[in-house]
Amino acid sequence: MPLKRVVQFTTVPMFDHHRIINHVTLYIQSSTFLYKFSSLLQRLIFSSYLISNYLLISITLLWNTLVMTL
Repeated sequence: MPLKRVVQFTTVPMFDHHRIINHVTLYIQSSTFLYKFSSLLQRLIFSSYLISNYLLISITLLWNTLVMTL
């Protein structure tokens, strides 16, 4: 009877251990995915910001040249 208890005690934490490891790997995978996604999003936002700045500058330059010529 005590041996059975000991076996139960040793098998259940092993199962929990594997479950915890699986959870940790899943969390790491999801976090790396989120990190990659956020970095991609940051790049997109930064590039759109640069493009909008460039467009704004070119439009103002064009407008200035038009005003100067008129």
